[in-house]
Order: sequence, then structure tokens, then C-alpha cells
Amino acid sequence: MLTREESAACLCMQATFSAAEDSLSAMLTREESAACLQRQATFSAAEDSLSVMLTREESAACLCMQATFSAAEDSLSVMLTREESAACLQRQATFSAAEDSLSVMLTREESAACLCMQATFSAAEDSLSVMLTREESAACLQRQATFSAAEDSLSVMLTREESAACLCMQATFSAAEDSLSVMLTREESAACLCMQATFSAAEDSLSVMLTREESAACLCMQATFSAAEDSLSVMLTREESAACLQRQATFSAAEDSLSVMLTREESAACLCMQATFSAAEDSLSVMLTREESAACLCMQATFSAAEDSLSAMLTREESAACLQRQATFSAAEDSLSVMLTREESAACLCMQATFSAAEDSLSVMLTREESAVCLERQASFSAV
Repeated sequence: MLTREESAACLCMQATFSAAEDSLSAMLTREESAACLQRQATFSAAEDSLSVMLTREESAACLCMQATFSAAEDSLSVMLTREESAACLQRQATFSAAEDSLSVMLTREESAACLCMQATFSAAEDSLSVMLTREESAACLQRQATFSAAEDSLSVMLTREESAACLCMQATFSAAEDSLSVMLTREESAACLCMQATFSAAEDSLSVMLTREESAACLCMQATFSAAEDSLSVMLTREESAACLQRQATFSAAEDSLSVMLTREESAACLCMQATFSAAEDSLSVMLTREESAACLCMQATFSAAEDSLSAMLTREESAACLQRQATFSAAEDSLSVMLTREESAACLCMQATFSAAEDSLSVMLTREESAVCLERQASFSAV
């Protein structure tokens, strides 16, 4: 999860989960978020369940989240297109996988106020069911997504008359003979339904192209994740962030079910989430397109491999009051069904995620004429 004192209006978050020996990498970009694109990373591995508690007092206006899970030997390809983004398509990311230990060090001078994290993990043969509900959200449940199971190719196309301003998204991926159903609803969340996620599986190479005309100033980050039987350790550092590190999340391993319940009184306006899971040998392809969405491509990413233990540290000075809910995600052989719907949700297309699989080499290259000022950190990854 990425948060900025000013970004309260658009706290955009996602969590993604990869399956056995899958590695994930994400690129975060946002016009204004440049000062604030700081952090996210979560890793899980086969037979691990993750529980992520994301909270932000001010983030109510835009809590945007997604989780995605990929399964063994799945190829994922995320194509993001923007009318204006043409000028921006500049980068690609390749990712390395199995049996590599990943350590992502993200640092931002200003990020201290905003070090916000999320982590999600999927586990083998676990059924995930994320139920997010808001009193007012009743009016919002409008859409559904069904997803095919093992060895099926999924392609989610979301369209909304009003959503033009913010095709926001949902992605769902089915896994081997498991049924997953994620229900996200918020009456006010229309302004910020921001999401999509895509996943690839073992021995698949994923390449994600994120583009934003103005995002140049903000291309600040990338994360890659190691695969099977690797332990991931995410080190977040900020001069001022010391005051913020307040929380940690431990995650259970094989065949554990995680349930993440995220709730925020104010977050109603923007509780935006989705989880998607792909199954063995399924290829998922999520195509997100929005004319105006250029302004909001924001981001996510987290991935881990089989039998890896993840430890996510979520911290926010004000977020203390917010930690209220949990979400659960499961991995291989689980089918996910995410229903994200909001008439007005157009305003906040915020997301994408991509994941590569085991024994894949990942390399995230972020380039932007103006982004030079922003590219401050890099993550080095070891390969098998």
C-alpha cells in the first residue's frame, strides 16, 4: 500500500499473490504521487496464507486495493492502454524467479509520513474468500465476474457508461477446482474503484508496461520477488518513518486460510479492492483501458514463491485507529471471483499488477524523461 499525507484522497493499494515458484514485480506510478510512491511489497509462496491489515485515517477517500494470485505454470500478460499514454510506453519489466531471495529496499525522503505496506500471501489448496461490506455499499453491488478454472484463459473486460472517467476494475482468476469469491462494495467508493491485477505462474515470463504522460516525475519504484523456497525480506527505511513503524504481520504457511478484513469508517468513499487468483496452467490477460485514466495509474505489486515466509510491516501514525479488518487469500487450486462495481467509480483507475513465475528472470526498467529525478532506488535480485 502506498500512502502520502496529501495522497489521502487516493490511497491506492493492492496485494498480489503468486503461487508455487512464482515471482512478482510491480511498478508504481502516479502524477502527484511522485512525492509519495514509496512502498509496497509483499511476498507469499505456495502453501502460505497471508493476512494484510491496511489502514489509513485519511485514506478513507481512496483506499484502493487488489490482490491477485497466480498458479503454477500460468502465463499472464497485462496490457494497459491510454490514449495519451502512447507517449509514455517506455518500459518493461522482466522478473526472475525460483529459489532466489529478494530484498527490496525502498527509500524516499518525503515518504516518512507515508510508509504504508501491504502483504498478501496465497497458500496451496486453500480457499480464499474476501468479503468486504459497508452499510451503504448495498447500493453498489452491481457487477460480478466469473472465472474459469484450471487450464482456462481468463480475460476480464470491465465497461461502465459513467465509468469512462475511471475504468477501475476487477480481475478474478480461477484456480484448480477451488472457488473464490471476493465481494467489495462501497456506496461512496465510486470515486475510487481503482484496480486490476494480473498474474502469471511458474516458469512464465511476465512483462508489464506501465505508462503515464505525467507519471515521469514519479517513476520511483520497482520490486521483484523471488520464488520457491526463498525467504523474502522487505526493508523499508525512512528518516522520519521511524515514528511510523508500528505494525507487523505474520503469516501462516501451508494450507492455511487467511482472512483479511479491511474496514474504515471514512474509507467508505474509496474502499477499492479486488483479488484474483489464477489456477494451474491458466493464462490470464487483463486489459485495462481508460481515456482519462492516465491521471490515476497508480500501482501495486507483491509476490513471493513457494514455501516462503513473509513478514509485512504496516505502519501509519494515524492508521492505528484504523486497523480493523482482515482479508484472506488463497492460492493454487482456488478460483476467485471478484465483484467490483460502482457507477461513479470512473474517477480513479489506479492499478495494475503483474507477476512472473518460477525460474524466470525479472528485471524492471523504469524510464521517463522527467523521471530521472525520481529514479532513486533499485532492487537487485539473485537468480538460481
